[in-house]
Amino acid sequence: MDIPIDLARFKQAPCSGLTDAQAQELVGPTVESKARPNGDAGPGCGWSPPAAARPLVYVVFGGQTNRGLTAVYEAKGKAYKFVEPLASVDDYPLVAFGAEDERATKGHCLVAVGTSNSEVISIGLEQSEANIGKKDPCDTAREVAIRVLATVRGAN
Repeated sequence: MDIPIDLARFKQAPCSGLTDAQAQELVGPTVESKARPNGDAGPGCGWSPPAAARPLVYVVFGGQTNRGLTAVYEAKGKAYKFVEPLASVDDYPLVAFGAEDERATKGHCLVAVGTSNSEVISIGLEQSEANIGKKDPCDTAREVAIRVLATVRGAN
């Protein structure tokens, strides 16, 4: 990517990665956010309807390896049996990944967007029960990536 994105501000306040309006577009009119500043994968935030587990959008800023998307591709066939490049977002590379391909069976998709050679924004998406098997959750995860990148780039 030509222009690396500084994620420092979003690591400090991970729920600022989506605006309220963006979260409502993705999850529904009533949405709650829950920050996990010390999450295992890095600082993150989840958005879901009150008193419901799904749909769920989860965004993590940074990661454990400081190796960007290289770490995802190196784990292909090892930790990740499912690794599939997706259409980039404004020239920022995007890849779907996971221990298994759970798109059709569980309505689940993980994607990572490379924001520099050393960092990624990871996005987890779990569809509502009604959409499992009807829509590709990675398409929706890409829509989340578009919105998060717009927010993050607007702050840089």
